[in-house]
Amino acid sequence: MQNPGNLRNPDFYYPSERRSFSREYQEVIESILPKQWRIYPTHYWTQLVGPERNLKVQGWKIHISATIDSAKQTLAIVAKRCWAMNTEFKFATDPYIHHLLLSKNVRRQSGGKFMTIYPSSDEIFDDLLELLHSDLREFEGPYILSDRQYKDSKVVFYRYGGFRPLENTNVYGQTKLHILNDEYEYIEDLRLPRFYTPEFVVDRHQPLSKPKNSSQAIKTPSTRIFGEFFEIERVIKYSNAGGVYLGRDVRDGKKVVIKEARPYISYGIGGGDAREQLRSEFELLQRISDLHVAPQPVALFSAWEHLFLVEEYIEGVSLQQYIAENSQIIVPSATAADLRAWFKSSTQIGVELLRLANALHGKRIVFGDFSANNVMISPGTRKVFLVDFESSFVLGSSTAPNLFTQGYAPPGRDERDLANVSDDQYALGCILLYMQAPSHINMVLMPDYVDMALQMVRADFNIPSAYEECVRDLLGSDLIDLGLCADKLEEISYDKICSLPTSVPSDYLSVATSQKVDCVNYMKAHFSIEEDWRIFPVDTEQVFQLSIDHGVLGTAYALMKIESDICIELRDWLIRACTYSSPLPGLLNGAAGAAWLFDEMNCSLEAAAQLRHSLLHPLLYTNASLGYGCAGVGMALIHHWVKSGDGKILHQALRLADNLCESAVQQDVGCCWDVDADHSVQLGLHKGASGVALFLLHAYAASGVAEYLDHAIRGVEFDMDKEQAHGMPEVYHPDQAPHISSPYLHSGMVGVAMVVLRLYGLTKDPRYLPFLRRAKVLASQKYTVCGGIGLGLAGLGHFLLDFADWFNDTEALELATRVAQGLSLCLIRRPEGLAAPSHLGATVSVSYLSGSAGMALFLNRLVTNGEAFHFVIDSLLRGQCSSSGVHIQA
Repeated sequence: MQNPGNLRNPDFYYPSERRSFSREYQEVIESILPKQWRIYPTHYWTQLVGPERNLKVQGWKIHISATIDSAKQTLAIVAKRCWAMNTEFKFATDPYIHHLLLSKNVRRQSGGKFMTIYPSSDEIFDDLLELLHSDLREFEGPYILSDRQYKDSKVVFYRYGGFRPLENTNVYGQTKLHILNDEYEYIEDLRLPRFYTPEFVVDRHQPLSKPKNSSQAIKTPSTRIFGEFFEIERVIKYSNAGGVYLGRDVRDGKKVVIKEARPYISYGIGGGDAREQLRSEFELLQRISDLHVAPQPVALFSAWEHLFLVEEYIEGVSLQQYIAENSQIIVPSATAADLRAWFKSSTQIGVELLRLANALHGKRIVFGDFSANNVMISPGTRKVFLVDFESSFVLGSSTAPNLFTQGYAPPGRDERDLANVSDDQYALGCILLYMQAPSHINMVLMPDYVDMALQMVRADFNIPSAYEECVRDLLGSDLIDLGLCADKLEEISYDKICSLPTSVPSDYLSVATSQKVDCVNYMKAHFSIEEDWRIFPVDTEQVFQLSIDHGVLGTAYALMKIESDICIELRDWLIRACTYSSPLPGLLNGAAGAAWLFDEMNCSLEAAAQLRHSLLHPLLYTNASLGYGCAGVGMALIHHWVKSGDGKILHQALRLADNLCESAVQQDVGCCWDVDADHSVQLGLHKGASGVALFLLHAYAASGVAEYLDHAIRGVEFDMDKEQAHGMPEVYHPDQAPHISSPYLHSGMVGVAMVVLRLYGLTKDPRYLPFLRRAKVLASQKYTVCGGIGLGLAGLGHFLLDFADWFNDTEALELATRVAQGLSLCLIRRPEGLAAPSHLGATVSVSYLSGSAGMALFLNRLVTNGEAFHFVIDSLLRGQCSSSGVHIQA
């Protein structure tokens, strides 16, 4: 969440807790605050603490909902009642947070809550419910889905849950809240978008009678009819504003989509009631029903307090999914014929979309949110439809919330209250660019992105200039005739389209060198220890600051590997911060990663201290993975042993290897670790079996224990068996077909191939060669959305450099250079140097896994012919420990 008022640098992400909040609600409380009560405001909730603390850990709590208009009056009434009952409470800190809690996109279990009250006894809970029911009987607010409504009140709700946070964090940094059951055991404090009580709790005000036997159970009808004629079959998606359901019209059996709108919920800050907007959407669909460019409206009806819109179900996929599944731009092995077919079919979609938009504008309708998500493509015919008219309105006679999809809006649109025709035109230009270039989102940060992307596509594929001209016209500031633009696209010939060239300009290595230097310069320019929370520009995906993946440690690691040193201020800060923190045990997000960095810095004592922390961490044996569990800690131990020659460290690493061999779960093909309760298994390098296999390979190289090699082979076999046409899924489930496969290093095929490559190097087993050759082809991309090590080009290029290194393959080196050339579209030029977009966001990142630090490391390895840097020790695998001079016989 961005701070709406005090961004010091618009490129930087400021976490929500750094937001400057309004004192508007606080002033209401301060004007009537009893002398012994204290107020503790934070960025989200403001807590009121009494002279004697409520020591209850859990119990019945009361939630109060309110509209923006009634908030101050509600706050004053409830506060006085709570003070009279000596009861602590909290409230949404300011109107900005309150708006969020009343918006469509807040979590449904949090939506609508304005105040939370913590009664110190069941008797006070009972009394407060009744008193607040009377005090607020004239008020209205949104229904709080996680709670039960008290009597007929529109604003008083209650549920059972925790008062004090009993938190449990897993190895990924994900936190769950807990309560104690009647046997004093931790159980999860489930916060569901429906009323729920733990088994040991009985609702004091509406106890649920449980049938004594099955014959007394009330049978639920097999179908439920809404609006007289419609049956809901399944949920498509939920939001705080209401659900979207797949249904059936019982009159003719046809599929329908049913959209729900809840009262007092808006589509965004400043947006109107969701019911008003749904009614407007129905009227718009009626207005354009003769165009057949959107679902036909079927019905609009109310049930309870909710409004429901029923519309025709359109068979198809989103344009975003269509591009992901069909684009040949991202297929390295695509032939000229493949590319001609893609350019032709995608251009025809663009033509239809322009004519559709022109027809809407002819009826004076602004769509407001053209994006690849809101455009549907019918299979077979490739007919174009629009869905989701939440942002649409009729010029001069209606309005709509100014909602838009990031990356499809011109600069300054977020400062306006209403969209216009030129916004539609600009978004159409973004869509046309997106169909032929890897990303349009970077336009938000890169003013020259359009020129760079079109120039690269033209040079690589010989795309006709007419397509470029249409894109530029649509993205321009002047309104154009969309029909004429469509005519121009329709006349394009793609006969001269060519396939992606392997070669790159002869001077490219000097360009890559310059890019690496500029990345380093930007990191250095924005290093600061004045604010401990932002040593470098914060990554939007950062969970822990002291982590390799998205935190300070990863950026420092990149600087250390590239320049062989870091400044003394950063070195001292790292040592101090890691000494006094309590990180997780893992390699990518915890102490094992800190140990690896300290060993690179020749800080052996600090590295050893971090390794002790990892080995003693209570979560160590809860996960096996390379990125977050035992295998990563084991890799850091071996790295420390290589650096220090301390045999005790190797012994500790081998104990972890023994544990992993013992805990392996045998499968029909290979073995795996970390099988979830639903039998799903993470795949890939960082979370899957191949990452564990990488550690076991190193343990085998260090010890010669055959069992380690055997389990490494079987771990790799498990992941390899899940290969798909475009890579691998992130998660395998025996009963579910994967929908998305990935080529990338983090969780895709290239990460697995990185391990298979080294396994082949040790075993020379020829059965691995076909997999490695396919991975080499898959990694040879130049056009991807992101550039990072984890889920982007740098990781693909890193594997190709591995391939070139282990096989002495000059073609792989040339392909890695081509991959690196694609990074030009993923690096943002600033006066201080180059940075990267945060993952699909509008701020910059210098992180290791997704930002410019990892990209700079890849470029550095490319131009210096350097060694692999992504947590492998190739000197050990090749039988020679260079730093200690000890020869290891594999």
